[in-house]
Amino acid sequence: MNDFLRFEKITSFLHIHEDIWRYEILETYPQHLAPYPKSWLDELRNKSDEELYEIDINCQSHSVQDNEFKEYLDTIKEYSNIDYIEIPEHRDYPSWAFFKVKEKKVHEIQVIIDQIQNLKEKVPFNKIVDIGGGVGHLSRTLAHYHSIPCTSLDIDEQFQEIGKKRLEKFPLPKGANQVEFVNHDFSKNLEEALNKKIFSRDSFSIGLHTCGPLAKHHLNIHLQEDTCGILNFGCCYNRLDPRSDVNLSKKANESPVNYSPYALTLAARGHDSMDFEAFKFKRTVKLFRYGLHIFLREVLKRDDIYAVGDSHKRYYSNGFSSYITHKLNELEIEHEICVSEIDNFFETKREYLLDMFYANILRWQLGRLLELHILLDRVIYLNENGQEATLKRYFHSQLSPRNLGILSIKKS
Repeated sequence: MNDFLRFEKITSFLHIHEDIWRYEILETYPQHLAPYPKSWLDELRNKSDEELYEIDINCQSHSVQDNEFKEYLDTIKEYSNIDYIEIPEHRDYPSWAFFKVKEKKVHEIQVIIDQIQNLKEKVPFNKIVDIGGGVGHLSRTLAHYHSIPCTSLDIDEQFQEIGKKRLEKFPLPKGANQVEFVNHDFSKNLEEALNKKIFSRDSFSIGLHTCGPLAKHHLNIHLQEDTCGILNFGCCYNRLDPRSDVNLSKKANESPVNYSPYALTLAARGHDSMDFEAFKFKRTVKLFRYGLHIFLREVLKRDDIYAVGDSHKRYYSNGFSSYITHKLNELEIEHEICVSEIDNFFETKREYLLDMFYANILRWQLGRLLELHILLDRVIYLNENGQEATLKRYFHSQLSPRNLGILSIKKS
């Protein structure tokens, strides 16, 4: 399925199920279960923990009997199936090349370098710009072991000082090139002369996990300065402005998706990296969180408390009354309700709270499609502006869940 067709299908599917993804479940109290088909919730009630895990984490439908529910999961699975860039074999680097570099970062660097090597003949770049480069692991590897001059941009001067010291710590291989560190807040434009020097027509820039609106800025710098190309990985979609940072393309604006802050948060969800025990703990966390909000509304008659934050794991292992007593103290809410009444409230509401958890499983599945809609909109926006842009899955999801990258190169 090409990117354009996938985008059309995802857009249509999101419009059909907007009532599910647009709001967090608690936000529409007391009608929060209304958008979720009763037959789907009924079926989830009868699933084993293992079956619930397979649906929630892997969007698997093999245990589902309801045909419409099965079609819902299978469609999401089909539309989410993005081509995967095969992980390259480990390259022969000296032992110190990745000294104290985390496994996730090593994996990302090696995959990106493999793609850069493949692009050399097609894209006439002479230098790489590493956006949000931190201590410069990617720039250093490209420059020292692949002879490509690199500029590493980052807002954190301390990280860059660490990176500069690292350049001098280990011996340089033959043919090593230079790394330049430029301290810069990428949410703002560089001075015009410096901007044109760094993002020149012979530069290729990499945005590895460009947070929120920084990804849009990266795309626009590429277009504005007519650079050779970019490889961009978005993240932190919850920081996007739904009024200006989504529905960028003309195609998207033919039938725009009506994003809310809750939908953007859902797009930023993690994917298929949670093990079975973590899934069961997530259920406890959700039940307690939902229980707290219902308790605040129905028992304490409070409807002004929304953000309650996470708690230490011990508060979940010691039962609902331990959790809620801690939370009420944290929120400075006085009450005279005893522990036994709190636990009794939870038991009487347990089935109701479980239905909310099952509804969350149904809503959770749409997170990947929302992310894909955002990213494919960016791909189409670039193509509308004279680029050759594609979306691929680059990294192993167990190591790097934000693994969807946009490659955009200037048309010949």
